[in-house]
Amino acid sequence: MVSTRRVSLVKGLFGARHIMARASIRSSLAARAVVFTALLVALTAAGVGAAAYWVLSEELATKARADIEVNLRILALTYAQSYPDATITLDGERVVRAEIAAIPSFTDDAVVDRTAALIGGNATIFAYDAASDRFVRRTTNLKKENGERAVGTELAADHPGQVLLRRGEPYRGPALLFGQRFFTAYQPIFAAGGKLIGIFYVGTPIQYYDNIFVHAISDMSIVAGLGALLVASLTIVLVRRSLRPLTVLARSLTQLAEGDLDAEVEDTHRTDEIGAIASGSRCFATRCGAPARWKRRRRPPRNAKPPSARPPCTSSPTGSSTRSAISCAPSRIPQPGSRRRPAP
Repeated sequence: MVSTRRVSLVKGLFGARHIMARASIRSSLAARAVVFTALLVALTAAGVGAAAYWVLSEELATKARADIEVNLRILALTYAQSYPDATITLDGERVVRAEIAAIPSFTDDAVVDRTAALIGGNATIFAYDAASDRFVRRTTNLKKENGERAVGTELAADHPGQVLLRRGEPYRGPALLFGQRFFTAYQPIFAAGGKLIGIFYVGTPIQYYDNIFVHAISDMSIVAGLGALLVASLTIVLVRRSLRPLTVLARSLTQLAEGDLDAEVEDTHRTDEIGAIASGSRCFATRCGAPARWKRRRRPPRNAKPPSARPPCTSSPTGSSTRSAISCAPSRIPQPGSRRRPAP
């Protein structure tokens, strides 16, 4: 009775449906772990990508500002080599002031062409036209929409550097010129008396920096994607290996729930939570199974015949139908509790 109750208790605690539910939970835990890892890797990659995007954008902006200063210095020094009366004041790589007696009448575009060959962008020298109150391009390698040099064209009235330039201050920043976006530098040119007479200009297509940016982001995306795939693959392998003992443990618990208290429970040697569960299950099965095994040992076999109250009768050696007096006679062995009668 005690053993039956304990077996019933095992079935109640570790019922087949309960074990199957645990097995399905194990599968869902593995799936959840994989999904969680994939999301974590994706979020990490997105965060790294966003940080890389911001850092790369700042780096390219810094590079553009540094490049434009170098390009402006090259134009100013190239002009000073051709026209020695020019005075160019530098602060490191930066041109801080340019003084010329007068803007010359250029017979060719050699100055800006040599500069463009060195810097890879375009260059222009403006002259201030007092009559029209405009800055006019005297020499340039900047092209108009039709592909011709923009010599004789004016600085647009809505140009973002108009206000600063008219105040005699330099402008550094983006500008839209003939349908193209450039990162530009405009440096005022003064006469000896401080009168504004012209502008040095250099520009680099923003598309150049955009191409660098896109190429760098593409390479980083490929590397990040491969890294994320590698991390996700390793995580999946580790998760499956970590949860594999749960399959064996669930099988053992199912056998215990079905009444097989001799089922082997593995991984009891582990020092983690799985080992603790396995050890507890083994101990529980051992305590519940001991009375059942003791009762089975005392239980007679199913095919054994119950003992007879009297010995069976046997036929006589002669084959007659009469019973043998010895074999059929009542047993004279005194029974417990009976008294032996004295002989007459």
